[in-house]
Amino acid sequence: MKVALINTNRMQPPVAPIALDYVAEALHSAGHAIELLDLCWEEDPDAAIRRFFKDARFGLVGMTLRNTDDCAFTSGQSFLPGFVELVQTVRENSDAPIVVGGVGFSVMPERVLELSGADFGIWGEGEFVLPELASRLEDKMPHLDLPNLIWRENGSWRRNPTAWGSPAELPVMSRAWVDNKRYFRYGGQAGFETKRGCSGRCIYCADPVAKG
Repeated sequence: MKVALINTNRMQPPVAPIALDYVAEALHSAGHAIELLDLCWEEDPDAAIRRFFKDARFGLVGMTLRNTDDCAFTSGQSFLPGFVELVQTVRENSDAPIVVGGVGFSVMPERVLELSGADFGIWGEGEFVLPELASRLEDKMPHLDLPNLIWRENGSWRRNPTAWGSPAELPVMSRAWVDNKRYFRYGGQAGFETKRGCSGRCIYCADPVAKG
């Protein structure tokens, strides 16, 4: 299946979307064709989305929401209205199912899905679930039993239990899907993962579900 991945985080200084790098590699390893649109570098994200989908058809579109707000007490800027607009622009330019994931999404997944109108959500880790979802949709097989999946049924959102995979089971990461050097060059961060998971007992943590 041809899968589109979209980084919607446009905060500055820029932070490279390591999750999309990992998810893209997992999808590619599972035999899917990947095209990635990084909106961090686009002055007009809506126009960039229209160009991206103009001459291409996809079987699935994955969109990441890294933060729901700017985490600053002085401004309290919410990123949800802008994210909703981006999802709507994708919807207007592609008939593929839209699945949303990311740390910010996993904090309040049903609310984000309700606002955006996306078809599916993956809360928590996505490297194992998204390739399987793409494969099952391509083969027209049942898919609503997948762990971490959120979907609408009979007017309400259903959330499957989470499952945590081992990073050792992932393919070797080429880190070629995101331009990490560009992020570093423009004063941002190019991350790498040293461990996964936590105790989940820190009362100040905004995303214990997403980080395991």
